[in-house]
Amino acid sequence: MTTVTRNYVVINTCYGGFGLSMAALRRLARWLSMSIDDVQERYIFAPKQEVRHCPFLVRVVREMEHRSWDRGSRLSIVEITGNRYRINEYDGLENIETPDTMVWTQVPLALPDAYHPSVDTVDDESFKVACDIMTGRLPMPNGEIACAQIDDAISEIMFGDDDDYFK
Repeated sequence: MTTVTRNYVVINTCYGGFGLSMAALRRLARWLSMSIDDVQERYIFAPKQEVRHCPFLVRVVREMEHRSWDRGSRLSIVEITGNRYRINEYDGLENIETPDTMVWTQVPLALPDAYHPSVDTVDDESFKVACDIMTGRLPMPNGEIACAQIDDAISEIMFGDDDDYFK
């Protein structure tokens, strides 16, 4: 049985930027036996991913709610599944990405860079067909012979008939 790990991360949900009120900084300083300057250095000026999941920070924001916010910030606690996340930020507005929420684009098969921009201008019809198959615009033919013929056609078009190319 797999145990799902749930964690909490504090982010800013408005334009302006992440910030803690003086009352929140004092509470963190008291709990952590640190100076307010050290708390600011650790929680405000440090890279986001290092401290935003800190249980003390999460507790301060949960208990103090809007009183924990600095001017120009609106802090929220986001629950994530797992232990990996990334905070994205634009003009102070933040959101969280986790491996489960990231959308990936998958390239079916890489072509040499020289052939990507000019596929539509290539004169050889077999090369266009091969490119369409490799990029998913045409379905892949079934059977080992068809795949071998496509591979041979691509090799011939890209490298010519000269077997000395790789020597």
